[in-house]
Amino acid sequence: RPMFIEVVAGYFFLGKDISHVANSWRFCVDHHDIWKSTKAQLECLADQVVESGPGGWASMDFLHTGGAGCSTGNHCPGQTDDEYKTEFVIWSLTQSPLFIDTDLRNMTSIMKTALLNKELLDLHSSTATPPGKHLGYWAECKEALACNIFGRKATADGSQWVVALTNLGEDHHHITFKFSKIGWTDSATAKVEDLWNHTTIYSSVSKEVIVSVRAHATQVLRITRTE
Repeated sequence: RPMFIEVVAGYFFLGKDISHVANSWRFCVDHHDIWKSTKAQLECLADQVVESGPGGWASMDFLHTGGAGCSTGNHCPGQTDDEYKTEFVIWSLTQSPLFIDTDLRNMTSIMKTALLNKELLDLHSSTATPPGKHLGYWAECKEALACNIFGRKATADGSQWVVALTNLGEDHHHITFKFSKIGWTDSATAKVEDLWNHTTIYSSVSKEVIVSVRAHATQVLRITRTE
């Protein structure tokens, strides 16, 4: 019968051939419900060499959005709301399989905010464009490699992108995202929306956007070219 096969250590032995063997593969260490572990998963993305797509998906392991649970029967979250948001955004953007390791029968507020975010879920389920990936770093970040930029085309022609500005550091940063990072010229203008708050940040802006991002948090933006 048809089966879905996920492998764990196979990625490290098979490398680029893994997509011919498994439907999904783990490319990092086990993921646990603590920020140190989530940060490690995100750092692994920069080193991942196999592109995923229909039939073969790179997996970031279990998704913790409200706590892994404990003996009292409660969620017992091991991370902050900002950290859970960061986790959900990157799992969704890169199309990692969403294996939810959290009790869904009693969803917390952050679980509803993340797991029921229609825009991100629609992006995750779409195969119209390749999965998102790590696009680089904001070079002027005061903490080395802390200000990360992830992104994915939302339309095949590249006129719309979903971009995640992720702060892996311990300080608050104002991260700058330049449109040239996605191949747009300085003359391009765009509408910028916040996909957490479902609000418009800029109705029309050119060259770059500057967004305030708390420590361990992620601002996720939909950027639509208008000219």
